[in-house]
Amino acid sequence: MGISEGNGNDPLQRRSNGDPVSPLEAKTLGGDSPVSSGSSLDFQRPHAPHANLEIFEMRVAELARNKPEFAFNPADPWAKTFRHALDTLDYGSGLKIVEVGVGLGVNVALLLTKHPENEVWGSDFVPGVIPKSEELVAELTGTDRARGYRAVPGSSDLLEHWLSGGQFHGQTPDLIVCCIPQVIDPRSTESNDELSLEDRLEQLRTSGEDAAHYYVPSLNGVRDEHFKKFVSLMDEYNLGLNARLLVEAREVLTPESGRIAMNLAGRVPLPILHTMFRETGFEEPRIVHQTIVRQDDVTTSIMPLAATERKAELAERMQALSGSKTDHRFVFYDNPDGRGRPLCAMEAYSRELSRQPNYHDLYVLESRPKPLS
Repeated sequence: MGISEGNGNDPLQRRSNGDPVSPLEAKTLGGDSPVSSGSSLDFQRPHAPHANLEIFEMRVAELARNKPEFAFNPADPWAKTFRHALDTLDYGSGLKIVEVGVGLGVNVALLLTKHPENEVWGSDFVPGVIPKSEELVAELTGTDRARGYRAVPGSSDLLEHWLSGGQFHGQTPDLIVCCIPQVIDPRSTESNDELSLEDRLEQLRTSGEDAAHYYVPSLNGVRDEHFKKFVSLMDEYNLGLNARLLVEAREVLTPESGRIAMNLAGRVPLPILHTMFRETGFEEPRIVHQTIVRQDDVTTSIMPLAATERKAELAERMQALSGSKTDHRFVFYDNPDGRGRPLCAMEAYSRELSRQPNYHDLYVLESRPKPLS
């Protein structure tokens, strides 16, 4: 269920199935946000997908059959949705791009296939995927284009390599892209005092594909007290890792030319996603692409989200931040079209227990840092 931009006879922006886009969603669509005249990376309206994307996806599907067990499946609907957005958004050439959570490097291959002149850095929490990503990028793009890939060796905690300098000293990325975990590792909520944060991170890092779906709450690299409190609040919505990335990205990107594109589940209400960008120093995001996917109950249970909904004080905390009453309940559907009354996490969890499928929105959101005051 992608987003279309309407036509001359119909001023409403509509989804591809004909349903009108909500006013809140419409506010984030299009290129109405002013862009600095000196910007090298302007907001772009989506273009039609390139004809060779279908061929590219066929090759990815073949490679996915033999993926390592510790890597996220590149044929997963989440991954395909993100590639569709990256393909339709043509940012141009000569850019420095960073992918956080590079996995097997399929997004890198797509970006270099479109613009071989770009430099794309790829980092990941799971160190074993880095050499695999180098192999796959070369296989999908060819040796010449693969030269634009700058794989960051070892295990990386978000943008730590960029913030610490080193080999990246003086390098300012134009674009950060990411699709990183949005569910807290269930083991992190268990009372286990003898395990330190480092122990829990290492436990997740070596737990196979779990690291592609779960994260361990951490405030590493967050110095500002306001941001610490906000990231902790976002942990309640299982978005603390994404909020922490935005905090770090705000330090790395420049308002004049920097952009970030994130793949985010619409299980969390869209106003809360907007608040996450705003409170971390970014402008209101716009929807680049939207679809509905089936909730994967095998890898990520709805139970933690249902527990969050019971915390009534969250609504008050979000209201204090957003300045308006925000429904803190999660959003699911009982059908793949998203029609009918949305379900909260408690209702969706009941369906999960009875082995009935649930569905939710999936967004690709793009934003840029707010100008420094």
